[in-house]
Amino acid sequence: MIVGGAGGSGTSGGANGTGGPGILGQGATIINSGTISSYGGSSTGRAVLFTAGANSLTLKEGSTLTGTAGKSGGTAKLVIEVNTAAQTLDVTSIGAYSTVSTLKYQGFDTFEKIGADTLTLSGTTSVVTPWTVKGGILSISKTSSLGANSSTLTLDGGALEVTGTSIAMLGTGRPITIGSSGGTITIVDASASVTADGIVSGSAGSFTKAGAGTLRLSGTNTFTGATFVTGGTLELAGSNTYTGATTLSGGGTLLVTSGSVSGNIATDNGSTSGTVVINKSGSIIYSGVLSGSGNLIVTAGNVTLTGANTLSGNTSVSGQLTLRSGGALAGTVDVQSGGSLNGDVVGLTSGSISGAVSIHNGGALQSISGTTTLTTGTLSFASNALLVTTLDSPSTTAAVSVNGNLVLDGALAVVASGGPSASPADGAYRLFDYTGTLTDNGLTISGAPAYSLYTINTAISHQVDLIVIAGQWWNGTTTTSGGSSVQGGDGTWDVAGGATNWTNQAGATAHAWTQGGIAVFGGAAGTVTISGATAPDLVGAFFVTDGYVVTGGALTASAFAAGAVPQFSAESGTTGTIASSIAGTDGLEKVGLGTLVLSGGNTYTGGTTVSAGTLQLGDGTGVGSVVGDIVDNAALVFANPTAQTYGGVVSGSGTLTKQGAGTLTLTANNTYTGTTTISAGTLQLGNGGNTGSVAGNIVDNAALVLNTSGTGNNVLALNGAISGSGTIEKLGSGRATFNSNANSYTGATTVSEGTLEIIYAGGLGSIAAGTTVASGATLMVSASGTVAEPMTISGTGDTANAGSGVYGAVFSGSADLSGAITLADDATIYVASVSGAVTGDGKTLTVIGGQSSPARR
Repeated sequence: MIVGGAGGSGTSGGANGTGGPGILGQGATIINSGTISSYGGSSTGRAVLFTAGANSLTLKEGSTLTGTAGKSGGTAKLVIEVNTAAQTLDVTSIGAYSTVSTLKYQGFDTFEKIGADTLTLSGTTSVVTPWTVKGGILSISKTSSLGANSSTLTLDGGALEVTGTSIAMLGTGRPITIGSSGGTITIVDASASVTADGIVSGSAGSFTKAGAGTLRLSGTNTFTGATFVTGGTLELAGSNTYTGATTLSGGGTLLVTSGSVSGNIATDNGSTSGTVVINKSGSIIYSGVLSGSGNLIVTAGNVTLTGANTLSGNTSVSGQLTLRSGGALAGTVDVQSGGSLNGDVVGLTSGSISGAVSIHNGGALQSISGTTTLTTGTLSFASNALLVTTLDSPSTTAAVSVNGNLVLDGALAVVASGGPSASPADGAYRLFDYTGTLTDNGLTISGAPAYSLYTINTAISHQVDLIVIAGQWWNGTTTTSGGSSVQGGDGTWDVAGGATNWTNQAGATAHAWTQGGIAVFGGAAGTVTISGATAPDLVGAFFVTDGYVVTGGALTASAFAAGAVPQFSAESGTTGTIASSIAGTDGLEKVGLGTLVLSGGNTYTGGTTVSAGTLQLGDGTGVGSVVGDIVDNAALVFANPTAQTYGGVVSGSGTLTKQGAGTLTLTANNTYTGTTTISAGTLQLGNGGNTGSVAGNIVDNAALVLNTSGTGNNVLALNGAISGSGTIEKLGSGRATFNSNANSYTGATTVSEGTLEIIYAGGLGSIAAGTTVASGATLMVSASGTVAEPMTISGTGDTANAGSGVYGAVFSGSADLSGAITLADDATIYVASVSGAVTGDGKTLTVIGGQSSPARR
């Protein structure tokens, strides 16, 4: 009902009066297509006043409202039509009803935008102003234009447009409802990120995210309709599961940082297809279908795909991606650093990838043996990629089936299905089948359960197998099954006799030694005596308990696969001794952080490698020896009680220590770069020939002897620094040179034969012990500065070359000798200058460099 009051503008049925509202209504619906004015046309007078019931005022495009509109009772809705020309509404004109208020719109409960064009809200208001957009665009540049945060925003056939970058949130907790006609939120600026943390609800209509910026939905949303992302990024940051279907186009991105998604996701096709990004902690299981030519990016979290996805774009994995229960991808997959691609290690149903799979440096592929858990197109591993395989039981079924070429590289980490302390069973485990060609760049084993040996076999075409030999545990005098742990201890190792004193890791079985196995010594320590007509043949030995000694007859070390090396290990803090002689042709590798002592005369060939821990030759009572070269990348110790000569070359980055009272003579030119330490006895470099040297620093706490006849290119040159409290003696007719400027040893230096040359003034170490030069020997000081070393000189030295710079017993290019010099009978010394005391009767001291020459003294 509409009642025309005094001052009405001629509305139907009204009578012109004086001073009242233009229209006074109760339960009225007013659609203004023309002009409604207050009395007298005043801009502050009442044009429309609703007093009771449910009312609405629609301002059609082009209409005029002169004066104020509002309600004093009942409810009222303001509808604004913007159809062909954009308009602006200053929301500061909205407020509560008051008899004295001059605000344009007073007391309206809800607001509605209709029409195809844009209505821009300017200004700010704290009034509750719920907006419904039923057509066109409602545009804002600040959140407060939408009123109080409790004001619901309803999109039902229209769009909310956010311009600029100043809006971070659409209002704390602001509810958003998507009506049956659907709705759109457009974030215009590409650098803008807007959060809506209120609940987004609705089910009948669809929701569209448009614009180049980011819209972040962080509330516990209940919306179940379809979602479209036509540009920019829609971030799902709430804790709920989004069940509706999603379509990405125009390069739009769906970013999941919390909660989960279960509906199908279509990325459209073409050059502007969309991208799905999953970047959340924890796990997400996606059972929907990913389709289209777009991309999938997993940057964090554990994502499991169980659907038959047809996504043909690229999938990039920096988190974890698992294909389970037949989960599939149609495109290519790149596993980046820190990422992992996993087969179905739970349901044991093969996932599949139609495109090429690349495991990049730092990336990983995980599988389980015995079941094909993943099928791929071409598969390639980078040099620092990782393959993680869980060994269940030996099987000819490939864990990964490759429909194309296979490039092997990187490292293999082996996990036993029984847990961290379990060991896998003996046998062959099929890692890969492949239909194309194999490029074998070398897949190295970087980690595996202890007490077993592993090798990768690529010799059979179109398959790659992991060969495992499990350890046999020494059980001392226990020869029956049924135990609960390994006993170990003393006992006799009799291969020919078939003694059943070997068991498994749990100590439950009893069996005879199987040739070609791994001997593991645990339980109680003891002495294992090899006896019988047949020498044990083993591919490795592991000392788990400290103090074991293997003695008696010889044993043979053999490789268990082509290219493999027998491995002997002692665990950290453990020392194991093999006094028996070791034969074989495949070499020996020391692994494990403990100490392996070889105190027998070993005859095996193929070289020795120290990869970890300490390899000690000799036990202080017996001389341990090996044949051939040694690659020392950890610690090598010679502990011989008597004289020993080693002629092999020691290379690598490790250290060498001389222990024991005897003399160790190294006759090769060794290249290892670690420190050489002389703890006891004598280390002699060279045996009077042209070879015998070390490359690194020397810590001499006993005796160092340099015995060389080399000259010219065969000079024995020590380039490292020499420290310690020990002595140094030069033997042999050749020359030895100290090339370090950091020598600090405190022991005496004796030049008994040949020539010792120092390049730096401090080359003779500390001045405390002094230097003695025997008759016929030469000390050459090819240095500048002051040599403070006290010297005792005997004989004439190499006076034949005085004219070329060798001056009797001492050569002094430009050095000054400031220490006390004692000349023995018939000694001759040529120097540049002397400031210390010179003693001795009947000796010759010649001062060169333009200084006067003292008389014979």
